[in-house]
Amino acid sequence: RRFIEAMKGLQDHLGSLNDIATAPDMLAALELSDVTGADDLFSGEDKSKLLKDAAEAHDTFVKTRRFWR
Repeated sequence: RRFIEAMKGLQDHLGSLNDIATAPDMLAALELSDVTGADDLFSGEDKSKLLKDAAEAHDTFVKTRRFWR
């Protein structure tokens, strides 16, 4: 159970990082890059926090005992 919860946490954080990585291309494809506030969707502070949180979730996941062992 702990392994699954750790995996879910990691997956959520990786999904958030993916959102940041793909947002500029998605906005451009929808011709929304020039909309007021588009550049502010993810600030540098947000990115730093998400990276830190993802790293912590990864550490937790790696340290969690696998249920099949």
